[in-house]
Amino acid sequence: MSMNILDTIVAKKRFEVENSKMLQPLDLLEKSPYYIRTCISISKSLQEPGASGIIAEHKRKSPSKGIINDQLNINEVVSAYQAAGASAVSILTDEAFFGGSNDDILSVRNSLTIPILRKEFIVDVYQIHEAKSIGADIVTGKHSGEGTRQIDTVTSGEGMPQVGELVQREPKGVAKNRWLIVTGK
Repeated sequence: MSMNILDTIVAKKRFEVENSKMLQPLDLLEKSPYYIRTCISISKSLQEPGASGIIAEHKRKSPSKGIINDQLNINEVVSAYQAAGASAVSILTDEAFFGGSNDDILSVRNSLTIPILRKEFIVDVYQIHEAKSIGADIVTGKHSGEGTRQIDTVTSGEGMPQVGELVQREPKGVAKNRWLIVTGK
């Protein structure tokens, strides 16, 4: 049976996470100054008077579209999103398939006053701790089935809400409808 792109991404992500666990064990992540900070509330940001409700996304490339813009300066882009009234920013941190990295969030955390969503393929609870340690306020993205309940428990315990994408697909794999589901603060 051949792997589709999603299977390929998840397999690579599992490998990356295992390597990350060895390079930066959980106790090291917990020592990050961002780990102990209170997350900025996405609910409050979306409900503020005059809030746009827009969650602006930063993405350098995608498996389906290829390179979108790999020459941009993330600080300029997300600062412009905030200045234009975005209620939050979503930053893809997958490097291999989307051209992002944890450094993208680390480099902008102190310059933003709106929530940062770490958009990632979540395959292990370690990634929730990792997201907290780099200054993300929310975790969003595709979850691998078997660890979803444990991921839900950890994000709740860390004061970190999740935003999930539910995509209804037609038989040929075309996305028909999208909804966002927010759990937590």
